[in-house]
Amino acid sequence: MRGPRLRLRRLDHGQLPKQLVGTGVGYDNNWAPITLGPDGTACIGVFNGLAAVRDGA
Repeated sequence: MRGPRLRLRRLDHGQLPKQLVGTGVGYDNNWAPITLGPDGTACIGVFNGLAAVRDGA
């Protein structure tokens, strides 16, 4: 059984898109890893819990 395939959409000149999810100490990820869920949601551990980033397209 194979897992889901990850596709990252690239912008011009091979750059990956960036998304700001918050500012301040509460959004400090302290170099935590980014974990991808089965539906493609990126979960990042931050100071006060988790931040989830989903593709709205």
